[in-house]
Amino acid sequence: AFIADIAQAHSWVQCNAGDLVVEAGQLEQEVVFVVVGRLLMLQPPQTEMGTIKEASSFPDSASHVSDEEEEANGVDPCQCIERDILAGAWFGEASLFDHELVRRTTVFARADSELAVLHSTDYRRIVSKYPQLLERHANLVSEIQAGRLKLNELAHAAPPARVPHVKRVWDYLKRRGSASDDVYEIGNFDGIGPSG
Repeated sequence: AFIADIAQAHSWVQCNAGDLVVEAGQLEQEVVFVVVGRLLMLQPPQTEMGTIKEASSFPDSASHVSDEEEEANGVDPCQCIERDILAGAWFGEASLFDHELVRRTTVFARADSELAVLHSTDYRRIVSKYPQLLERHANLVSEIQAGRLKLNELAHAAPPARVPHVKRVWDYLKRRGSASDDVYEIGNFDGIGPSG
């Protein structure tokens, strides 16, 4: 079955805190899943675009742009965006749709981590054995190339941060005017209630 074939095609990689996982300028040839641990992605500032060949249709890859070219275009290579990649997340999905992309981000292990790595050639070899899935994959490629689908829509999206229940209740009471300043002082002990 497809899922079993894909699962067997993954390589397992262990890395220690501080290890370089991938580097900007490399060909993007794999999807990396974080099984355990935490990674740090350093990403240059960019604007959103929508086709496979455009740099920002996905956050972690693009056609190669040198530091000099970025500086000429008003991008300071030293002002990278830092993004944590936690267990359950992935990056590199663009490699499944275009095998000529050059990575624009650098990723380090922020903590000891275990990664499952799926090489894009293994994915293509496996999906080609399943005609229905191959057709669905071809449809995705067509949608991306036509600009109707952006790869960042397929990228991992971290769940929104949850506001603690006590703070949500406190904010609700403040909006309704049910919480007076006297209650605020009482409610602010031990970190309960909004700060500031």
